[in-house]
Amino acid sequence: MLGLDLMATQRYKDHGIGWMDEAKMCASVDLVNTYMDLPAKVDCADVFTNDYLTKIELPLDVK
Repeated sequence: MLGLDLMATQRYKDHGIGWMDEAKMCASVDLVNTYMDLPAKVDCADVFTNDYLTKIELPLDVK
């Protein structure tokens, strides 16, 4: 039930489960580029998209 409570948010209602905010995701990519000593910088557009998600209406009231 705790998992369902975590999904009962306006964000999930508006966008569906699995949706990620692009700015937050790109900030995470910047952290990896800065501190993980990768052999090459990763471009956010190469690792992030919400295009494959299908929005499914949740049978939950948002909090």
